[in-house]
Amino acid sequence: MKFKIITLLLLAVTAFNARSQAPQQPLFQMPVVPDSIVLLYDRTDYLLAHYWDFCDVKKAFSARDRFRGAVIDYFSLMPYGTVDGVKSSISSFMKKVSTSKEPVQFVADIAEQTFYSDTAALASDQLYLMFLDELLANKKVDKNMKLRYAHQKHVLEGSQSGQPAPKLTYTDPIGTEYTFAPDTTKAGAIIFFNDPDCSGCSMARLRIDADILSRTVIEKGIIDFYSIYPGDADAEWLQSAVSYPETWKTGAAPDADQDWDIRQSPLFYILNRDGSILVVTGDVNEVIDILGRLAQVSGHAPSAFNRNRTKSPAAEPQSEPQL
Repeated sequence: MKFKIITLLLLAVTAFNARSQAPQQPLFQMPVVPDSIVLLYDRTDYLLAHYWDFCDVKKAFSARDRFRGAVIDYFSLMPYGTVDGVKSSISSFMKKVSTSKEPVQFVADIAEQTFYSDTAALASDQLYLMFLDELLANKKVDKNMKLRYAHQKHVLEGSQSGQPAPKLTYTDPIGTEYTFAPDTTKAGAIIFFNDPDCSGCSMARLRIDADILSRTVIEKGIIDFYSIYPGDADAEWLQSAVSYPETWKTGAAPDADQDWDIRQSPLFYILNRDGSILVVTGDVNEVIDILGRLAQVSGHAPSAFNRNRTKSPAAEPQSEPQL
């Protein structure tokens, strides 16, 4: 099975040779993985390490479309390699293309489109961070672009699972300013980044408020729920915000994108009680499921109420729920 998978990968890697309408010479020769390397990750690491061995970058770059195809095929192998193997390959590749500013920026743009953009074909913060490290250290990268990449790195690194939630200062609908701080007496917090112009955000707001278990968990104060608009507290937002549930902590935070990764909307950051990031998701179903489980373990789900009716008044209280 592993050999079938790697065979498919090799076919994908060489597919760019057949992309033109008429037969033509390969852009460059592909490496051959020795049969003695058996494991999928090891074979992929070898292929990544030697992918560009026979490529003359200056010559290949003159055929932009075909070179782009080769780079995309190269990127598509990375999820199958080891972290060390991918890092080493990216470092070697960036040195190879650093003949001038133009090919470096060309590759950087493809990496951003492939791993980071809203329409990323292979969305991966980890892979894009590897490229950002190389781009920030590369002398061929324009200084203004480095500022942009440094910001992307700051936001990405600070928004990963396990990291403490970034700083968040917001203004509520009556003009009072707050700074988010975790409440360790609660099971955790959910920060819901949304926009009044986003139809998906509106649907997510309605679904959470309409779900009885989600609403119960928030109303009972088991978890703090923040609805944050990453923009100015203008009239349009205020008109929408006044209709949000009173139990939500609602605010506008125009500088949120300086520290938080909020490329998509709606977006939910689910935090542990200590304020560390547990889950980042754009799926409201996942959020409703988590809130439902909190309702169950805290004894506020309908099934829990039924079970409680059979218990004596002296029954021990349930332990405090945690995310």
